[in-house]
Amino acid sequence: IVPTELYCQVGGLARFGPLIYRERAAHMPPNPESAAEVDFPDELQDFAKEPFVLINEMVANERIVVLATNSAMHQFVEAKTWIIDGTFNAASGIFDQLLVFHKPGTPVNTPLVFAFLEGRSAATYEKLMFLLHNKCLKICQKKPQVQTVISDFEGGFIKTFGSRIGQVHHHLCLFHYCQSVMRRVDKLQLTKYHRNNTHGFRTLCSMVRGLPFVPLDHLKPAWEAIVGHFESTAEKYGPTEKEAATKFLEYVNTTYISGDPACNRPPLYPPPQWNASEVA
Repeated sequence: IVPTELYCQVGGLARFGPLIYRERAAHMPPNPESAAEVDFPDELQDFAKEPFVLINEMVANERIVVLATNSAMHQFVEAKTWIIDGTFNAASGIFDQLLVFHKPGTPVNTPLVFAFLEGRSAATYEKLMFLLHNKCLKICQKKPQVQTVISDFEGGFIKTFGSRIGQVHHHLCLFHYCQSVMRRVDKLQLTKYHRNNTHGFRTLCSMVRGLPFVPLDHLKPAWEAIVGHFESTAEKYGPTEKEAATKFLEYVNTTYISGDPACNRPPLYPPPQWNASEVA
């Protein structure tokens, strides 16, 4: 602790912060180079003196690390809604992703469970949900009471979730839907058309992004109106841009609207999963 009268001599944290970090690092164990080397002391606790390493196991050659306190697990079990979000940039490079389970609240959601995973396959999510389900039974003596799950469009997670937790309403996040639409625009090199609203293309994309707010029984005519809007302006496009815009609409249709009727294939994400008209 630096006496107040010496503040002017010591300076701010920016001045001696690097020294503090180096000194602290000297007393820390070396960083693991792979997930297989990850280990935690048994006595790790949070500020409330609760242990927070819930799971640290190798399962079928995959390391799964889950951080959560017992009190968080009780909230996790009782929550009627889970908001689940995965991020890849925060996974430290050793793991593939950090998956966070939140409980919705006002004004902010409460993060309860943090899962570090080496992959994002259906098998990885199945292992995670198996371990979490067992921890719920062990700590809380009951299975999760969740009724609604809100997540991103991670296909492997969607496929395996119900098999472990049971029948719940799985609703896909509106933000990730819009993000997926705009990524496809970028992939098809239509960003300039979108930015300048060339031939009404940005308006077309806005209509596509608005589809989650259309009641399900009005979705088909709404989609036909979007296709009609494009067809009315298609001749104004250059050949390359017209082909790209056509592929964009085909992507939206096969992924979110109708699937591929020729192959009797349903959409990858059926409308009831992403439609938000009843909750908007």
